[in-house]
Amino acid sequence: VAAARSSDPALDHLINVNKASAWSVYGDGSSTQQVACEAAGKACLRVGLSGKRANPWDIGAIAPITGDIRKGDKLQVLMWVRLDTDDAKARAQVPVALQIGAPPYTALLSGSAVLTSQLEPVVLSGTAQVDQPAGTVNLSVQIGQVGQPLLLSAPFVLRNYTPAK
Repeated sequence: VAAARSSDPALDHLINVNKASAWSVYGDGSSTQQVACEAAGKACLRVGLSGKRANPWDIGAIAPITGDIRKGDKLQVLMWVRLDTDDAKARAQVPVALQIGAPPYTALLSGSAVLTSQLEPVVLSGTAQVDQPAGTVNLSVQIGQVGQPLLLSAPFVLRNYTPAK
């Protein structure tokens, strides 16, 4: 299985580190722990949250983009996320973005994800409108208003990947 995974052609298009440990979490009232999960890589980052904050961006998880991005690049983001609860009715909506890692944090791609108690894929895709040098962009998930623990899988950020037909 490892050989098949390492030869996945999508991985040739990665512009980030696809490990749960690539995430860093900022903001008061958060804690992190790597845990086993069913996502790719079999590890997730559990983010403990002690209550909701005034703004979604008051607590966030970011993962650096290590490759450069050129205007016209087709970008795809994929990760698996879930609320760490057995409550089937639990829901939280969070902003997700590929954004410049310094003020004013301009988004190259942005969207939102609805988190539930099930580990589900979060997908974001679009076309880069500007060039960005390697190391200047982050994948960001704003979790300040979630108010309960969640799991984040390894993030996958692909540049110019077209799946085989």
